[in-house]
Amino acid sequence: MSAVPRSPWPDFPPSPMSRALASRYGVTDDELLSPIWPSGPIHGIRSHRDLDRANPWTRIREVMAAFPLDAAISGWAGCYLHGADWLDGRGPGGSPFLPITLALQPHVQTRRRTGLRVLRSAFDQDEVEMIDGLPVLSPVRSTYDGIRTSSLVEGVVLLDAMLHFRLVSAEELSEYVERHPRGRGNPLVRRALQLADARVLSPQETRARMLWMLDAKLPRPEVNVPVYTEDGKFLGRPDLLDPAAGVAVEYDGETHADLEQRTYDYSRREEFGRAGLIVVTLTSLCLTVDRANTIVRLRTARRRGMARDRRLDRWRI
Repeated sequence: MSAVPRSPWPDFPPSPMSRALASRYGVTDDELLSPIWPSGPIHGIRSHRDLDRANPWTRIREVMAAFPLDAAISGWAGCYLHGADWLDGRGPGGSPFLPITLALQPHVQTRRRTGLRVLRSAFDQDEVEMIDGLPVLSPVRSTYDGIRTSSLVEGVVLLDAMLHFRLVSAEELSEYVERHPRGRGNPLVRRALQLADARVLSPQETRARMLWMLDAKLPRPEVNVPVYTEDGKFLGRPDLLDPAAGVAVEYDGETHADLEQRTYDYSRREEFGRAGLIVVTLTSLCLTVDRANTIVRLRTARRRGMARDRRLDRWRI
């Protein structure tokens, strides 16, 4: 009896696959239609039940298992595959359902699929890189596509991550825009470049900064700058800092749920307060369902800060 061919990918369980590919690698129709291989969002593509469906790799492979010729991954998924692992396809509320952008040459035809955003835009073959057997557009092109197919806020989230991981530079992206003057979405990319900051340490920090700047319409803050007491003791690095108003904005994400981390956070924020800083703490709800109230909180904090007695400040940057 001949050996069952192995999956072409090194990971186990096997990657998502079509019926034809499954048959080629020894998976029978009965097995493929069993609960072991539940169907995914892409019609005709099945994934082993042990695969994590929320994992970006699984989602990307489910889409690419049915991709047409002359196609390449771009946008957030392309950026993720290049190494920006913050960009996992989750939106501001944590939902793992952002569509995966697939760039197609203009002449290629394909039907709409759940979880897929088709971008008909010509690209050169020298813009395509192979990553684990998947065709992916270059870091600068994936960034460009990701910004111009997103909202401004999510475009800045993507650009901040790519700048932070040094996968692209602002100069590279600016030059790309200039070389493609008629590119759809260029004004959005230029605006994102104006707002971007490589010092950010998470997507939610970027969203908090955009809430401060775009929604609350407050001056551009410093990002993760070290703050000291007057005698040089290090106090910490607030996520956002308005030096003029003495307002520090801190975002509490999932990592802050740990007791040890919370204890450290509380202690640090008390030290910020003793030094004269006004601290505003945000959570994911502040960036989504409670945005209106959060805007009021930010504006109120800044008004208080601008009216404070600066002779009582015991901090510096």
